[in-house]
Amino acid sequence: MKEIILFTIVFPFLLYFSFTPILNDLENARGKIIQGTIYKSTEKAALDGYYTEENKEEIYTQLEEIGYERDEVELRLTEDMKMRGEYVEGTITAPNKYTFILGGLISSDSEEENPPHVRSSARMSEFVN
Repeated sequence: MKEIILFTIVFPFLLYFSFTPILNDLENARGKIIQGTIYKSTEKAALDGYYTEENKEEIYTQLEEIGYERDEVELRLTEDMKMRGEYVEGTITAPNKYTFILGGLISSDSEEENPPHVRSSARMSEFVN
């Protein structure tokens, strides 16, 4: 009986210390993928002078591949035409889901406590009319 009580007390700490580094690496990798996605999309948008629907769809497709839903991701993109010399800017905001493994069991507000991934990119437009 002592072993069961001890196991019950120690198990949450074991889970926490075992999975926290892995989850941190996972979220770090997701942040790097988001950063690469916005950089690549901004390069393409700079040629057109704005983010086209094709660019937006490509962003959503790449983020869905790493586990995000379309309604979870917020995009703030330049949608009006920018001529050469003006800046095309884009920002992706995505939730930071996997920081704490026991977050869903202990509290339902764990997603709101974690700061989201916010990645931005800006580049001078190359569009010439």
